[in-house]
Amino acid sequence: EPRLSTVVPLYSLKMGRDYEIRVRSRQRTSEKFGEFSEILYVSFTQAGIEFVHCAEEIEFPWFLVVVFGVCG
Repeated sequence: EPRLSTVVPLYSLKMGRDYEIRVRSRQRTSEKFGEFSEILYVSFTQAGIEFVHCAEEIEFPWFLVVVFGVCG
């Protein structure tokens, strides 16, 4: 469900697992969503959260970010 925020909480993620996350955005004035991002690789370790950056930098409009799916 879309949220009017630039931060969306992720629930049920477990420590010691790797996740692939894709996001897409929509501006408040438009009904259409943008394209999905490249896959963002996230690892949750005992030391903290570790992000593996994509080869290219991705910019999103900061009006609305929707986390569509989390694969584990």
